[in-house]
Amino acid sequence: ILRGYRSTHQPWSYYWKSLFHKHNETINVWSHLVGILCMIHLLYYYNQRLKFFENAHSWPFVVSLCTAIIMFMCSAFAHLLHSKSEKIHKTCFAIDYVGVSLHGFGSGFLHIYYSAPQWYYDKIEYQYIFILLLLGILACFLNCFAQYHFHPPYPPLKRICQFLPCGILWIYSVIPLVISLFPLNFPLNSSSSLCHLGQIILFIVGATFFA
Repeated sequence: ILRGYRSTHQPWSYYWKSLFHKHNETINVWSHLVGILCMIHLLYYYNQRLKFFENAHSWPFVVSLCTAIIMFMCSAFAHLLHSKSEKIHKTCFAIDYVGVSLHGFGSGFLHIYYSAPQWYYDKIEYQYIFILLLLGILACFLNCFAQYHFHPPYPPLKRICQFLPCGILWIYSVIPLVISLFPLNFPLNSSSSLCHLGQIILFIVGATFFA
């Protein structure tokens, strides 16, 4: 991107108003804001049908949706406000990494309760949640460390500190999905199996392009 960058060291109102202007972060900001609206819609839609407050079985689903909303909010505000200064840039994306790590935990929390085979759930439920929490904290810490510690030109170690812990968190979070999917019997007769497999494939493709 050769143009469209916002000026640094402007009043906060300048960056808030840039929400409605075209610049290099416009798509990043609005794609996350749309994500927030979608998650809120899902919360409302499924609350009407599942009655979240009365149905404890639905709570892992609520946790996952709420962590997704937090992740989208952190990312939207990071992309909207980070241009003010270098310090604000690092702080904004540190908050963004908190949101990403939190949603990684929320996704795994969802998978273990809804997608894991019963034998796997009974065997590893509490250990899985504890390890998932530790991996989420580790991913958050290493991403924040890389953001503050390394300076341009960034060494390859910065990407390793950012992508490796997030990759491990994601792989661990989808283990219940993978166990429930394999062995695969093609053609897939279950729509849920097809959706799970598609989610795994699309995430790998997206992560590859992002890296």
